[in-house]
Amino acid sequence: MELSRSAGSYPLCERAVMDDDQESPFQASSPVPVYAQLANELQRQIESGELPAGARLPGERELARTYHVALGTTRRAIQELRERGLVVTQGPLQDRFLSGFIR
Repeated sequence: MELSRSAGSYPLCERAVMDDDQESPFQASSPVPVYAQLANELQRQIESGELPAGARLPGERELARTYHVALGTTRRAIQELRERGLVVTQGPLQDRFLSGFIR
């Protein structure tokens, strides 16, 4: 695990880092869209505490690079997490933070 940097006093998010030569861990042939597979993986990390409540979510580009998916896929996954109530968008820069999920 590598620690993602965050600004201010927000806690750091731990995230899995894939090697550059690895392919996406998600199945394009699955009946579940890739954005939903990514959202499910991020939800799993939030619920397990790997991504702590209140922490800044890594940016769209960083998530796209980490999981080897398109930027639009990452955006749709974050939108899905927002709809599930797991991510909130705040501030003038529209920073995304993990909501106060309680196990």
